[in-house]
Amino acid sequence: MRSSAYYSAGPLARLAVILALGMAMSGLGDLLYTLAVWLLVLGLIGGGWPWAPPLGNWAGRGRLAVGVRMTGLAGLLTLATHALTPREAVFTAFMWGTALGAWPLRHLPPGRALLLGAAGVYASAYALRALDVGWGVYVWTMAAAALLSPPFGVQGYPFRRLYRQPYMGIGAVLASLVLGIAAASLMPHGLGLALTLWALAYSWPLEYLGASRYAQPRRGAMCAALALSVAPLWDAVFSPEVTVGAINALVIHTQFWMGYPLDPALPPGMPPPGQRGEREMLKDWCC
Repeated sequence: MRSSAYYSAGPLARLAVILALGMAMSGLGDLLYTLAVWLLVLGLIGGGWPWAPPLGNWAGRGRLAVGVRMTGLAGLLTLATHALTPREAVFTAFMWGTALGAWPLRHLPPGRALLLGAAGVYASAYALRALDVGWGVYVWTMAAAALLSPPFGVQGYPFRRLYRQPYMGIGAVLASLVLGIAAASLMPHGLGLALTLWALAYSWPLEYLGASRYAQPRRGAMCAALALSVAPLWDAVFSPEVTVGAINALVIHTQFWMGYPLDPALPPGMPPPGQRGEREMLKDWCC
């Protein structure tokens, strides 16, 4: 077991790295949205295959090597598909990877799941493009899903009462759509992107900072309160491109680089309220 001093850098240090990287990436323009698609497909739908955790072959490789490989793969896929990628693909990849947990691909080998997931994301995105729905509706639906889906925010509460996927995912998707359509008619999409960023950040790299000891739905309510408080301030200062860059940086640094050179964050959906032993075991396992 590594010494506790090795993990002295906390959630706020991870957040600082993510925000700095996000601002640096903001100059990529529309490439940011194609990159977001592939980060979601590789990370949430493909489970980190082929090299990142949890489903990739990363055992025995250092975090730096894994991060470089996965980031390079995402970059190559972005450049190869940018001209063919509709922006709606961000929405389909996000909703499938979060609310539905990539159902029904989880029983397949991760490589096959990745290929089928990518095909499904693009096919559904082109179908949605034909509907000509405003981008704001998609953004605000993703913001609601970032708070309602099983990995983040309230972690699927109360939809977990529906037992398993796809039922709880369908419940989260329908609720997110209702909230997204209502919010899009009243507020700008930049604010929805900022809310998505902070809902994800507080649930994942920040590990429900100050709220991890509470059970759901109190923990999720505290997440929502923080995200709703910070998002307007963030949107007033930073452009949507910086926000999308920060969301991309969050996935890259937290999953692909496993927090390198800082301590790794726990996987989405498993904050360990007061269980220090499990935290140390996880960090020793991945690092």
